[in-house]
Amino acid sequence: RTRPLVLARETWDPPLWDEAAQRVVEAYRGEGYLEAAHEGTRAALDAAAGTVDLELRFREGVQTRVRAVAFQGNAEVTTADLSAAARLAPGDPLSYGAVEATRAALLGLYGKRGHLYARVVDAEELSADRREATVMFRIEEGPRVRVGSVVVAGARRTREDVVLETVALRAGDVYDPDAAARSQAALLRLGAFRSVGLRLSDPEVPATSKDLTVDIAERPWRTVSQGFGFSLANGPRAVVELVQPNVSGRALQLTARGKVNYPLVAFRPDLEGKRPIDRIEGRADVGLHDPRFGLFGARVGARVDGIAEQAHRRAYDLTRGSMVFGLDIPAARAVTLSLQYELEGDNVHKSPAVAGLVLTRADIESRRLPDGFTALQSFRPVIALDLRDDPLRPRRGWFLTGTTEYAHSIGSSTDGILFGLLPGSSVFVHMLKLSANATGYLPAGTAVLAVSLRAGRVFPLDPASQTIGPKRFFLGGAATMRGYGEEEMIPEDVRANYLEQVRTCAASLSGVACSGVAQQLASGQTLVSEGGEAFALGKFELRVPVRDTIEMGLFADVGNLWLDPHQLGLNDLRANIGFGLHFASPIGPVVFDLGFNLSPDPRLGEKVAAPHFSIGVF
Repeated sequence: RTRPLVLARETWDPPLWDEAAQRVVEAYRGEGYLEAAHEGTRAALDAAAGTVDLELRFREGVQTRVRAVAFQGNAEVTTADLSAAARLAPGDPLSYGAVEATRAALLGLYGKRGHLYARVVDAEELSADRREATVMFRIEEGPRVRVGSVVVAGARRTREDVVLETVALRAGDVYDPDAAARSQAALLRLGAFRSVGLRLSDPEVPATSKDLTVDIAERPWRTVSQGFGFSLANGPRAVVELVQPNVSGRALQLTARGKVNYPLVAFRPDLEGKRPIDRIEGRADVGLHDPRFGLFGARVGARVDGIAEQAHRRAYDLTRGSMVFGLDIPAARAVTLSLQYELEGDNVHKSPAVAGLVLTRADIESRRLPDGFTALQSFRPVIALDLRDDPLRPRRGWFLTGTTEYAHSIGSSTDGILFGLLPGSSVFVHMLKLSANATGYLPAGTAVLAVSLRAGRVFPLDPASQTIGPKRFFLGGAATMRGYGEEEMIPEDVRANYLEQVRTCAASLSGVACSGVAQQLASGQTLVSEGGEAFALGKFELRVPVRDTIEMGLFADVGNLWLDPHQLGLNDLRANIGFGLHFASPIGPVVFDLGFNLSPDPRLGEKVAAPHFSIGVF
């Protein structure tokens, strides 16, 4: 039915009012008023006033309650188990909806025990005054069905034992539809198949033994895809990806992914002065994933990845190589535990804009951004709870993550590692890094309110430990504080120090007392953040649909960053507001945002507004 232009309660529309009356009758019958009926509607029209007075007449009748629930014909399932599965109990109002729900529950109970051909018929016996009823369920249990043999169909490249080991049913087992459904889901999770179906032979014919056929349709042997994109922070981007989902027929997935992007000086002034070839950023990632890895008798996902990366952050240039060994353990339906061990080498060089900065307080000086080569080993447990209705475009639900990372440098500047194949660390790191994210989506009519709360902190485990750039927190940009450019936010405890340097320079007639910070600001340059070791962030966005594939976002971001975690204070949170447009695409929403800093400090060169272009929303 087409939705009326006005609400039925505001306009006299007889068919709609009749439908509403029938829903009232159904509500009565659901409460045991089996004879409830709508006896008509009387309307008194006032033509002059343009109104109508309505009188709806209902007959309730007596309320019927359940006196007893009985079962007949059960031998394989006890009466106690049947009663526990029933959706009716003595004293409840007699509802035919609850009777049908009980019948379905009993069939499900028998199905789990292999009685696929069970039949359940209900009958109600009412007392003379119709105030009480006995509900009888007559059961024909039928044969208990066992699996005769398990046959795999459609496997051209996949080893048959891979399929059979994943299926939870074996020859001779009592057939359980739930076990079949779990097996289907487990086979799809292997990532080697486009579709999976499990079927019994001659399903219409009752028998004590049935062969089980597993029909699989394999994914293409190998796929190569490419894509192009653009963002203000990273410039134009090209991506190519190769996926081979079933190496050696064992459901091993091999992936190789390469990405190259070219930041534009117009949006990244920190790259000015670099040769065009030196501005190129890239990342290569080759990984092998085994979804059937055995761990203490359980099947978990295991992966190994090799990564090579060249990046130009505002504060530093990074050349990085790493090997990551990980386990993905499904703890529950929506809970995933990931354990990762990473061996990496990070070669960090400060950008010229950071190398010349001067901080004076000793507690800040000890946390200056270090540079040089660092060999690190890290252990990273990650837990995630995903209760969203749609990961790409969520409208309701929650997403929670918590990450703990323990990192320790290997070797020293005088001692190499891996038998001298790699240099030792020139920067000593021994730290614990904690971060957490809680994001919720609340429907508000046709709109959605998205709320994300995030926080993180670095804990040095040795007084001499230094935190290198890749392990620090940065704020500013499309994913964090949208009133700032990418990674532009200066830590709160550093801001005061910079302002003191600006004041000292302004008071110096000769300019001798002007630090690098003051000189950069005087020349109109934007300061580069060295990142921080603690942050707090809250993001709030109201997403209002404009058209089927377009929505508008009204947002507010509140947060801050601290280099010295002991200086953290929620009274120092800064606020950004803004708006944007989201366009739906197959890879996620394409987002254009314009953020405004509510308290920009011109003494530090902070801008009032910052535009952002990105793919994906929080």
